[in-house]
Amino acid sequence: MACKGGFGDVLPLVAVAQELRARGHVPILAAERHHRVLARDLGMAFRVLPGPSGSPFAEVRAEEVRALLPLLDSVDLVLINPLAPAVVLAARYIKKTWVYASATPMVFASPEDPPWWPGLARGQRFLASCSHAQRAAFRLARFVAARQSRDIAHVAQAFGIILPGHPRFEGLYSPAANLLLASTLLSPALPHGPSAIHCLGFCPYIPPSLENIDAQRALEDFVGRGEPPVIIAPGGADRANPR
Repeated sequence: MACKGGFGDVLPLVAVAQELRARGHVPILAAERHHRVLARDLGMAFRVLPGPSGSPFAEVRAEEVRALLPLLDSVDLVLINPLAPAVVLAARYIKKTWVYASATPMVFASPEDPPWWPGLARGQRFLASCSHAQRAAFRLARFVAARQSRDIAHVAQAFGIILPGHPRFEGLYSPAANLLLASTLLSPALPHGPSAIHCLGFCPYIPPSLENIDAQRALEDFVGRGEPPVIIAPGGADRANPR
């Protein structure tokens, strides 16, 4: 597993790795230093991924791809999340089988049912009934993402790698399998193409180091007192400023 980002970006892939281990495989977690606690909880081997942190548009460099080659060469299969594009380039370069996996539906965005894009969401909501406006937002978002991902395209070119499409979308998709680890209600909205996308449903996992038993019991007690409430929990950067 090659993952970057916050715990929310990595934990769904850990759930998949647990299932693989239950079927007799030996997973290795390659991630950022703060994810070492997950490997410790799981009794799993851990490797630190080279390169910058897993922000959505962290720069990809050629030396990062080169540093990954020995690690990828020693395994049979690589499971990669969207914040580790250098691993995709390394896998493509040595022709290693990889599976692309995300808990974020936006990475498999379809023009038939486009998401609310960051920076464009307010206008999209205002023009929600206008299909032309939504398609224009789709094209604009992809254009901006392509400009912000020029480093991926440049490094791929330096290694002689031909990306089959957008460097942040189709260029990261795997010809073997692509997994959306989110609600199966999203399946009809997935784009169709040569790279199959499988919607597996939520893959929850809470490691012991992140558990809060008292808070969990208090929440279960609250939920059990009456009609089930709707709970909105901001994640990612929004948890610091939930508005």
